[in-house]
Amino acid sequence: MPENQVFGRAGGGDSQNRNIHLGIAFLKMLMCFEVVCCHYWICEKDNVPTFLIPIYTLKDCAVPVFMTLSFYYFYKYLDKMDCSILYARIKRLYFPQVVWAVIYWVVFMLMEVLFKLDRLHGIKPLLWQMITGHSKELNPSMWYQFVLIVLTAVVSLLAFKLKGSKTLVVLAILCVISIVLQETGVNVMLFDGMIFELKYPLGRLAEMVPYAFLGLVASRYQIFHRLKNHHQFLRLIAVGGMFVFSCLYWNGHVGQMKGFSYAGGFLFIMTICLLTIAFSFQNEGKCSEKVRRVCEQVTQYTLGIYCMHRLVGEIMKHALSFLDLEINTFLLCLIIYAVSYCVAYIASKILPISMQSLVN
Repeated sequence: MPENQVFGRAGGGDSQNRNIHLGIAFLKMLMCFEVVCCHYWICEKDNVPTFLIPIYTLKDCAVPVFMTLSFYYFYKYLDKMDCSILYARIKRLYFPQVVWAVIYWVVFMLMEVLFKLDRLHGIKPLLWQMITGHSKELNPSMWYQFVLIVLTAVVSLLAFKLKGSKTLVVLAILCVISIVLQETGVNVMLFDGMIFELKYPLGRLAEMVPYAFLGLVASRYQIFHRLKNHHQFLRLIAVGGMFVFSCLYWNGHVGQMKGFSYAGGFLFIMTICLLTIAFSFQNEGKCSEKVRRVCEQVTQYTLGIYCMHRLVGEIMKHALSFLDLEINTFLLCLIIYAVSYCVAYIASKILPISMQSLVN
């Protein structure tokens, strides 16, 4: 599956055939912004402005949504899975992890030399970034890429041996095992003591399995398509469910269990609700052409925004320190998102075709 179906174009279509699914496009734009907020919106719950509470509450939903969508679109390849498809998929996923690791390392090394910083410690961070996507000194956000590669390999290898629903049966068993590992605390016990570069990528593997399974099942049985005739009712139920669980979360009655940020059922329920709402918005031609073009344009570069937002953020923070300026962290997130998009857009116009998968 071209990864731009998840981080880039919402439906894999182009502006000519208008295959873009507006609901998924809006969801991806929002979740990509939530990723930026996870890393640069530093604010205690009590200090969050009332009108921004929904944005703050959804921050941790971004990765589960992207993981679910990734396997939702990947399912159609399982029945015809072979080595060439798997190789192309892994290459597509691993290429940005390696190249962006080099870019981060080179930029931060130059900053270290020019501004006498003490950020990097030789080439070790670069190696960890390339292997697990999780170096503290570079871009730890790329752990997602590592986990996606591992889960893709597991799912694909199962599809080699099994066909159709049998693959899902085995994955369902793995899903149950992952839930048990989380609920019993075994997952934390196994990985919490490891070094930073291994702890989160490995610890989050079990936490991501249910979302991969959710995406595959939803695609296999066309759940969202089958429910399209009831989309208004389901949208109402999903919005209501999100509101209730968000209120419970905000008041401390429900929340994430101990783990590596994505354990427990709260985020799983919120992910289902978000996807239900997104898929319930049908492409009925009621949206203006201008809005369609904006959706197509922005979602095309969500991979680039995701990969470079920490680099843009760190450069901006360093520049602001020189200018003795202080910007509200939420406003900083908006600026980082906008700048990252602009850089991704420009890069797509000047990079050779072989390198454009870095940004779209």
